[in-house]
Amino acid sequence: MATFPTAGAIVPATNGAPGALPAGSAPRHVGPVVLSFDAGNYTKWAIYMRASLGRAGLIGHVDGTTAAAPTDAAWASADYTVLNVLHAAIDEDVADMVLSRDQTARQLWLAVLELFSANKASKAIYLDFDFRQLVQGASSITEYCRSQKKIADALSENDSPVSDRTLVLNTLRGLAPRFSSAATVISMTDPLPSFLRVRSMLLMEEMQQANAATTAASTALVAQARPQQVACTGPGCRGDSNTGKPKPATKPKGKPAGKQGGAPRAATPAPTGPWMCFSPGVVPWRAPSGPGILGPRPQAHFTAAPTAAPVYQSAPASSSSPTWDNAGLIAALNSLYEQGGWVMDSGATSHMTNDEGNILFSAPLSTPHFVTVGNGSSVPISSSGFPESFWAEALATATFLLNRRPCKAIGSSIPFTRLHGRPPPYHTLRVLGCLCYPNVASTALHKLRPRSTPCVFLGYPSQHRGYRCYDISSGKIIISRHVIFDEGVFPFQHTPTRTATSPPYTRRLDFLFADLQAPSTLAVPRRLAAGPAHPRRATAAARLRRRATAAARLRRRATAAAASAVGSPVPSHDAASSTQAAAPGSGSAATTPDVVTEETRSRAPARGARTPRVPSTPPAVVTTRSGRPVRPRDRLNLCATDSVDKVPTTARQALQDPLWRAAMAAEHKALIDNGTWSLVPRPPRANVVTGKWIFRHKFHSDGSLARRKARWVVRGYSQRPGIDYDETFSPVVKPATIRLVLHLAVSSSWPIRQLDVKNAFLHGTLDEVVYCQQPPGFVDASRPEHVCRLHKSLYGLKQAPRAWYQRFAAYIATMDFVASVTDTSLFVLRSGNDTAYLLLYVDDIIITASTTALLQQLLDRLHSEFAMTDLGDLHYFLGIAVTRSSSGLFLSQKQYATDVLQRAGMAECHPSTTPVDTQAKLSASDGDLLPDGTEYRSLAGALQYLTLTRPDISYAVQQICLHMHAPRTSHLALVKRVLRYVRGTMDFGLHLLASSSTSLTAYSDADWAGCPDSRRSTSGYCIYYGDSLISWSSKRQTTVSRSSAEAEYRAVAHAVAECCWLRQLLQELHRPLATATLVYCDNVSAIYMSSNPVQHRRTKHIEIDIHFVRERVSLGEVRVLHVPSALQFADVMTKGLPSQLFLDFRSSLCVREPPAATAGGVRLYILYLSRT
Repeated sequence: MATFPTAGAIVPATNGAPGALPAGSAPRHVGPVVLSFDAGNYTKWAIYMRASLGRAGLIGHVDGTTAAAPTDAAWASADYTVLNVLHAAIDEDVADMVLSRDQTARQLWLAVLELFSANKASKAIYLDFDFRQLVQGASSITEYCRSQKKIADALSENDSPVSDRTLVLNTLRGLAPRFSSAATVISMTDPLPSFLRVRSMLLMEEMQQANAATTAASTALVAQARPQQVACTGPGCRGDSNTGKPKPATKPKGKPAGKQGGAPRAATPAPTGPWMCFSPGVVPWRAPSGPGILGPRPQAHFTAAPTAAPVYQSAPASSSSPTWDNAGLIAALNSLYEQGGWVMDSGATSHMTNDEGNILFSAPLSTPHFVTVGNGSSVPISSSGFPESFWAEALATATFLLNRRPCKAIGSSIPFTRLHGRPPPYHTLRVLGCLCYPNVASTALHKLRPRSTPCVFLGYPSQHRGYRCYDISSGKIIISRHVIFDEGVFPFQHTPTRTATSPPYTRRLDFLFADLQAPSTLAVPRRLAAGPAHPRRATAAARLRRRATAAARLRRRATAAAASAVGSPVPSHDAASSTQAAAPGSGSAATTPDVVTEETRSRAPARGARTPRVPSTPPAVVTTRSGRPVRPRDRLNLCATDSVDKVPTTARQALQDPLWRAAMAAEHKALIDNGTWSLVPRPPRANVVTGKWIFRHKFHSDGSLARRKARWVVRGYSQRPGIDYDETFSPVVKPATIRLVLHLAVSSSWPIRQLDVKNAFLHGTLDEVVYCQQPPGFVDASRPEHVCRLHKSLYGLKQAPRAWYQRFAAYIATMDFVASVTDTSLFVLRSGNDTAYLLLYVDDIIITASTTALLQQLLDRLHSEFAMTDLGDLHYFLGIAVTRSSSGLFLSQKQYATDVLQRAGMAECHPSTTPVDTQAKLSASDGDLLPDGTEYRSLAGALQYLTLTRPDISYAVQQICLHMHAPRTSHLALVKRVLRYVRGTMDFGLHLLASSSTSLTAYSDADWAGCPDSRRSTSGYCIYYGDSLISWSSKRQTTVSRSSAEAEYRAVAHAVAECCWLRQLLQELHRPLATATLVYCDNVSAIYMSSNPVQHRRTKHIEIDIHFVRERVSLGEVRVLHVPSALQFADVMTKGLPSQLFLDFRSSLCVREPPAATAGGVRLYILYLSRT
């Protein structure tokens, strides 16, 4: 490859023909960029070339503005100069592809442009995949940001520009865990900083971390670095603060114990004596004899408690501190008491302990009996009464929790996440020492034995999934996954603790790992140790006697405490304590005991609250004359009922409750004030429609009670067509329309408001003559035999939705709104530069406008005509919680999913990673028929509504709904698997990401002959507008396809039909698309058939779909392109996928967790979607 000898620029032309060079001038190098295939730097190269040639006045030779004059010597000389510059700036591989004989500079430029502009769409797909997968790893911020910008520029070259906002979000998404704090701050900044600004902020954070790493002190206990030259500088200390050696003036005391001091200098021999410190008030420290197992000496004094004497600490030097392996650390800690002379120090100046024997100098607590926590609030100091015999379990549990909290030593990341590469599950955490009921049905002697027993929660086993439970009655430890917890009761809290005069408890740390060899399904004996005897000074028989005595005493105390907690009455104000302590006698361990319901569990006191003590004296037993005990009535159990009363089923029940009667009176008054009916004598042979009072609880988005609602509803099924009604219609906006309008509003930063029409159906005027009965409880005493002649519609009438829609549409037309043709429940207002959208779903309204003033004007006019409740900004619509942030909208149905799981009895089930098995194909004949399919159909309908924000379960729900007519056990198993998947992804929802992109992109796929019964195929598609998923579908095809190409083409036709509908909808929203919609398919034959008139024999039976797609392609509205199977997101809609592939595609479907969530600590989730 040719190069130029010097750096500089092309010499500009000064005379002669346009673009000519002075005589004798030689071209020079134009820049550091050389065009090559490997670098992929065409855009940067073109910028350099244009700048250099433009500065020299020779740009016309490549862009065509200078007319070609081959016969002109001056023009030819300048053209050769440009050719020479271009030859020097391209790689040899590129030159082989573009060079030719008698080539002008313009021809070479066009050849390079054509070479690097081909197959832009296909390149963009692969670049987009690399863009989404790029992470920082071990690279620096500079290298990582350069890689992000490089791929973004490459996407721009291929007509897929990446916005600066998307580039910033993608950069934050791929950062290493040590930058999570900085990513949190940047992501919460409004507006989001530019990419260059973010890069500068990350560089500053990287420099601060590097500086902190070089100055951080090494850990004293587990350091394994080179010896440090640090020693005590206090009075009486025999050590040199500079060299780390003993001072030469005094000979070290004590017996030599090896090289345990600091690193000696080159000319001075290492000390042989132990390091001693004689500072007043300081416990002497001595290094253990032998080669040493903990590395260098500790870098600070080991103090027992603060005293009046001064304590001096040395200044630790900076050093690295590699961590010991677990085996070495355990061996070191177990041998501490054998070596003697070691005193543990936490580094604190004051300590709190429940045993005064643990410290030398003690003083009573001088502070109030409250502790201030991190948020500034105070909590009382209390104890669960956990006995010292289980101190090892408490230590193991503390370590278990610390490993699931952010740690500053590793950049505020979580140790569990660093080790396993995934966030820790927080839903399994429980309060140590609380009452629990493990399932012991597998070890019961016969089926009549209790399936659970009261135990005490002791922590988490290290080698098994589940919980360690201490059986109070037998003294055994049970490891089980199926455990029911009562976190408001602590059995050990009511047992007397050991006095302060008793010696401290000692125990070897290897007990923490003793359960590694114990099977998880067997009840292993409880290992207890008690007494002050040192292991080397007590015989084995004495230790066994002490253990047996302590175990028997502890069992008696714990059994008495548990019995009192279970059987003793408690004050009525503490409902949780009076009901949640009852142990289940029989039944499945997966279900809650009789009195421990989910409602009761939700009302349990907080973990930090003080629980009233339960009397330890059991009540006296009352017997009859025959000696049989009489069980007293559990009157206090009524206190366990939830504050939300039961919904009455009849009007008579409701009238007996003042609250429900008030709700009925409010509904009746609204009907009278609205002029809904007039009382008339009953006409002969008239069809009088009966009615019924319907009662409902209205809840907030968090599940709390909002109000009681009573509604008078007529029984429309008794109406007769042609007499009582003619036409029916329901104003229900399509879900895809809702998502599209919300995406447009949030991308344009428009305000979004939510309205609720009071008694919406009562606003419609009836054209037919309809009679109904008077509402029970509100019958006119003077005219009890009269009936109601309806003037306005009522809920339940066949024509009520149509009457309400006609009334609403007629009025809103006077406000210059125009009803959409594609979706009649969408209304659009366009006045100059002002735009407003209104969505109507029965009696719920979403309205958004381009300006706040216009929005408020529209709201005022609506309030003047209809009785409405302004619910403020959009936050909860049709059971969907809406959260708005600077990055977009987050739609979640968490509360609805919780209700579905509770209704199915699977609120505490074990979660599943995927909703459907990769190999499972449901058949109509697999399994036994369910005796009653009502519950199956109810759950299927509930899951179908959940797919409004969860496209990841669309395929599984579609398979479930295929068998609602005759459900079987295998079908019910799939329903349970989907519910288990929902249980594990409760917080997930749909992200509508704010984006300036206006492209419409679709992915279609088909599972050929996937149905084992009919061999019909399953079609699926997902359609994106900009960065947000707007529409998706998973549906079984109506006919059998004879080939995979036919099935894929039918799927393409379905996706194209939906895209055409969305294009028309965008046209009515005044957001027309200027480019064709890209429809990606992974079947090459289907792509050929979409644009080429080939394979007539194979396409005659799908001729309608063939002509439909080809017509849209010829009109330029649609382009069908190929996509690799690894990037076919529509696979989620047609088949079960492996776990990792499913998780990747789920993220591409915009189904993720909320941007920020807290569960035992702060967890950050950066919203990001790679598509632009």
